[in-house]
Amino acid sequence: MDRSLSPKNIALLTELEILNFRIAAKLERIGYSDGWEERKKKGNEMRLLVIEAIRNLELRRFSRVGDALRKLEEFGLTFMNR
Repeated sequence: MDRSLSPKNIALLTELEILNFRIAAKLERIGYSDGWEERKKKGNEMRLLVIEAIRNLELRRFSRVGDALRKLEEFGLTFMNR
């Protein structure tokens, strides 16, 4: 049985990895102004969902990847390769 990812899933994995780095960079730039705690909390939740989606994609748990992507879409994120 071939356990390699399809080209569509490889593209999704790449997109998720880029998103992970972008969220991490934005979290580092959040300053201590009004509402910073809430923004930091939301950013950390999003980052954990992205990491969960990457991990499940690498482990071929595609239904769990879909669950994580749906939660991320509730935050307003969209994915080209879904």
